Amino acid sequence: MSRLLLLILMLFAANPSYALDKSILDNTVQQFFNKQLPVTSNKLEVVLSNYPSNMLELPNNVKLYINGDIPPNLRKRIPLKVIAFTEDNREVSSYVTAVVTLKRNVICSRALIKKGDILSSENCEFMEVDITEFRGEATADTGQITGMRAAKSFNYGEIIDLNRIEPVPAVLRGERVKIIADMGSLKVSADGYSREDGSIGDLIRVRNIASGKTISGKVIDKGIVEAASLR
Repeated sequence: MSRLLLLILMLFAANPSYALDKSILDNTVQQFFNKQLPVTSNKLEVVLSNYPSNMLELPNNVKLYINGDIPPNLRKRIPLKVIAFTEDNREVSSYVTAVVTLKRNVICSRALIKKGDILSSENCEFMEVDITEFRGEATADTGQITGMRAAKSFNYGEIIDLNRIEPVPAVLRGERVKIIADMGSLKVSADGYSREDGSIGDLIRVRNIASGKTISGKVIDKGIVEAASLR
């Protein structure tokens, strides 16, 4: 009996690698993603949701290859085909599911930002967030939000999507403006209030404070509107 036990132990000792370490499969898949997504500013984490039994029965010196594509719109769960070649040229294949988390340090809202609020360091900050399935346009460049306001509201901790912000108009609704008019050889001006937002070149309505009348004019600079006349 002791000789039989010794023989079994010797067989296992002679073939210690016939139980593929899961970390080898993990590293192979991780390296595949690192090559496909070589973005150093991102933090990529890949975890396998399953370990096929036919793979775990292989030796640790097996050669592993990944067959699959990473979709342009990254998803959380991506199926991949794993192909293994043993020393005796035997091919073994199976499918695994990679659970992907792609993190990036981007600008997010640090408070509730309402539509029309101007973006600044008071309501925005850098956060490391999961952007795996984010379909907007995130940024880590503060220059891209300078002089911008929210076109739609952002909840706390939400990624600032460049598609949901817009330049701050040169004239804001309710803002005091200077109305100028060219009356031939005479240029006149008056104070007024804007009835609507306007960027440079936009035609907007303004109210002349002195006359109380609302007229139309073109925004030519910040806080300045040019009208055909002041009446």
